Amino acid sequence: MNTEGMRFSYEELYFMYGQYDSFVQLHFCHDTESYRMFDGNYLMGTFRFTNPERIELEKLRGTEIPRTEKRITFIPSQLHSFSEEINTYLDRDGFLCSDICSVSQVNRERQNRYTAKGEKEIPGTLKINFDGEGFCAEKAHLWLLSQRIKKGWPLIDFEMKDYYGLKLFFSREEVIDVKDIYTNFETLGLLPQVNIRYLKTKFFIDELTEDENKTFQELLSLIGKERVDTLMLEFQKATESMKELKNYADKVKLLYSCLTKFEDETLIAGEFPVWWDFERFLHIYMRHVKETQVGSRNEGRSVFQYAFRNVMRIIKIVLESIESEIVEHFKNSVDVFVRRGRRAVYYDGHYYRVEIESNGRLLTFHPYNDDRERNADN
Repeated sequence: MNTEGMRFSYEELYFMYGQYDSFVQLHFCHDTESYRMFDGNYLMGTFRFTNPERIELEKLRGTEIPRTEKRITFIPSQLHSFSEEINTYLDRDGFLCSDICSVSQVNRERQNRYTAKGEKEIPGTLKINFDGEGFCAEKAHLWLLSQRIKKGWPLIDFEMKDYYGLKLFFSREEVIDVKDIYTNFETLGLLPQVNIRYLKTKFFIDELTEDENKTFQELLSLIGKERVDTLMLEFQKATESMKELKNYADKVKLLYSCLTKFEDETLIAGEFPVWWDFERFLHIYMRHVKETQVGSRNEGRSVFQYAFRNVMRIIKIVLESIESEIVEHFKNSVDVFVRRGRRAVYYDGHYYRVEIESNGRLLTFHPYNDDRERNADN
């Protein structure tokens, strides 16, 4: 292929900018397709490389690197307001390397996060000291749910139960006549999910009566039993024999501690909320989190390169990065939303497989790097 006059080759764009995920500004040469396509003759964002592309490019280290002319895909900055057609073009087709006239970037420390070994910290993390005196988490939770209702955004079923339980405590008169919160409106018997949120709020504020505390403990016991059953099923899937569990004593102990700490949670609270429950939490953490990866059947699976405490933050960050795609998908389809293989979601040096049900429940989420399943997914 003739590369005469080509300022940047495919390989040079990777090793100079792409391997570091550098934020760049491009200017295009006159009389090129890209020059005519982008107003102002500039484009900001990051070069996009799939996992197979990075693998092949990394093999070139220490060799005589060729200068190849080919199309390169691109992730435009949110500062642009491109049409869906342009965004699709950049993501799927890309532009020719020879179209690029100049590349500029912010002068900052550069690191290849794709090849980085060991445990990572989430980039851009800031530690903020918070004085919680006088702060009521339950009241804040109710306010957030109320704001979503005002915006016309849907609440997940468990969120709606939380909303009513919190309302019963803070603004009882507004919901006391809502029939949906009762198992029996005549006897005013509350739905268990509504009742436990109501009682939990009273517990945190230390207002439970003796009878209410007894009911609260009974409800917690039922939830605990259900979760133990779910955990045992996951152990059975993970092991050839339950005797194996003695080899994972610390990890099993950590998983048991999650029985009471975990709550169903919304991971994206927007136009189309994405959430997970205890079963999906276990599915992900027992397979792909090093502190809780249990069982011979899970050995060899890829693990998150982040500490246990940061994995949920990574899941949220990655989902937020593709939120518009998720919303658009479920506007037009009831099929499972899938990003895998060559369409896996890239963040901080890792490619992630994502699957979401039409009701918003997160089905699958795991990194691909060094994952034996990656090739089968392409």
